[in-house]
Amino acid sequence: MELPCKNIAVIMVLTSLALGACQPAAQVPTATVIPTYPIPTPLPAATSAPQHPSARPDASRLDFSSRTMISGSGEIKPDESIQMVFKGDSGRKINIKAKIEYSTLGSLAFWGADGTNLIPQLAGLTEWEGVIPSTQDYYLDLHNSAQESMGYEMTIKMQPLSLPEATRIQFQPNTTGWHTPGELTPKQVQRFVLGAMAGQEMTIRLTTDPADAKAYLNIWSMDGTTYTSQSPTKDISIRLPASQDYYVELVSVFDQPVPYQLSVTIPPLGSGLATKSAAASTPSTALGAKIAKDQVIRSDAGLINQEIKGSVIRGERDRYSLQMVTGENFEVLVTSSEGNAVFTIIGPDNNPLPGTEEGKDTNNWSGSIKKEGTYAILVGPTRGNATYTLKVSITR
Repeated sequence: MELPCKNIAVIMVLTSLALGACQPAAQVPTATVIPTYPIPTPLPAATSAPQHPSARPDASRLDFSSRTMISGSGEIKPDESIQMVFKGDSGRKINIKAKIEYSTLGSLAFWGADGTNLIPQLAGLTEWEGVIPSTQDYYLDLHNSAQESMGYEMTIKMQPLSLPEATRIQFQPNTTGWHTPGELTPKQVQRFVLGAMAGQEMTIRLTTDPADAKAYLNIWSMDGTTYTSQSPTKDISIRLPASQDYYVELVSVFDQPVPYQLSVTIPPLGSGLATKSAAASTPSTALGAKIAKDQVIRSDAGLINQEIKGSVIRGERDRYSLQMVTGENFEVLVTSSEGNAVFTIIGPDNNPLPGTEEGKDTNNWSGSIKKEGTYAILVGPTRGNATYTLKVSITR
């Protein structure tokens, strides 16, 4: 039986559709692969340590080329910072201290121009002491994280790499003061240095002619502390914080020569070393002997190499008192024409130093000081009367 042409057409369409359904679906074009390249230098390992802020072009430049301490105060607005920059020399010791109103909301950051991070910016960290690792510029940033303005006082101290030349001040035996006249030429600085002990009060006076001449004192110590940074002065009293050398600089900004008188006074520690401190340090073995001579031979930290002549009779003692610093080398020698002069050394704990006890007839002793304080050398005869020469040396 023949199919009508119309039916044949329908069958062909249906067949075409069926065949089309059996064909695979058209493929999606494959994505182009982008080539990758290895990174030649590995990235630094991740760290949770806070990084330093960015260096700012408006950072205040500080100059430590001719000074050892810079301090200042001010106010920082909420969520703002102040920033300073200065040159640091390799090996120079530095101390940074910020006193702020809200210690947990203020923070220091300190870093080198090469990226060396010395103080990460941690909230509450406001003081640091260390050594400058390399010569370059260093940035110091103080940030206020509080919601209100924050007051601050900042002090930066850097010890000198090498100590400057200065005239050493030496007090004469049994004295508590020193003075010298001189003349300052225009724009000149004269420098003196002396050793003194923690707790002593040092008074320095500069008198000029004319009295209103523009010449002033600049006082600083080996640890970098400056004591005259607030305003020019010709008269200052300082309770000394540490046993060390102190520098006294006379600075003239006058346009003509200035005659001057400089005086330095340092009373002994306590309320009268010769009559109280030394007396208190005398042990029971010496109390039975009368103190015939009582002399202070050292009340500061200056080195000495001293020779003292004296005489003492049987049953009495001559007492020589001196202040000592831990680590100093102490040497005592006594000689006499009859070989009958000996000594005992009493330490700050009221006990004789080993080897100098009463009855050992010591005439030569040396050792290193283990404890800072007042020492007393008691000289007496083993028999009869003694005319003696006492030699005392203190070195470091």
